[in-house]
Amino acid sequence: MPAPGTPLAGDDASLKAIWDASTDKAPVDPAAFFPDQTIDFGGATWTRRSATTVTPCWHAITGGLADVIENQGCRQVLRATYVLNDSAVVVGVAVFDKRLQAETATNNVNGQIKGLQVEGMKDFCQEVGCANTHGSLGRFAYFTAAGSAKEGGVVADKVATDAGPGFAARVRATLEKRALSQAG
Repeated sequence: MPAPGTPLAGDDASLKAIWDASTDKAPVDPAAFFPDQTIDFGGATWTRRSATTVTPCWHAITGGLADVIENQGCRQVLRATYVLNDSAVVVGVAVFDKRLQAETATNNVNGQIKGLQVEGMKDFCQEVGCANTHGSLGRFAYFTAAGSAKEGGVVADKVATDAGPGFAARVRATLEKRALSQAG
């Protein structure tokens, strides 16, 4: 599988189903993108503590990324927070109508997805500065922000930072499955 953010060949017909909203008929909800309650990375189990859909999109984004995704016609942002002890990673998927919109948004990233608040934990990654990843596939742009939920703010957290790319790769794999399940 390519690294997160690495585009596949633009003419890959097997992924064409998710290039456009008119051909992508699968559900667009947190359960479709973040189906697993727990995820194992490197022998550690991360637990999903929250998942939600946000509209308008800028409510889920911080920094200049809000303007970028809004200007590209973002429909909604789906987010989930996974935690391991005091480490937290938020994974977000911005939904667009067209592949070009998602690609343009990720090519012009300036900011990050906001941490999704979890009951009983400090807010995390509410401002630019957390370790983050981004990429796009089809009409979806995906983002991660990783930090410490113990300290709040934008405190570096090696465990979360190391896990961020794995979460991005997992979302990309989910998007590939979504496309292949609708390929005709």
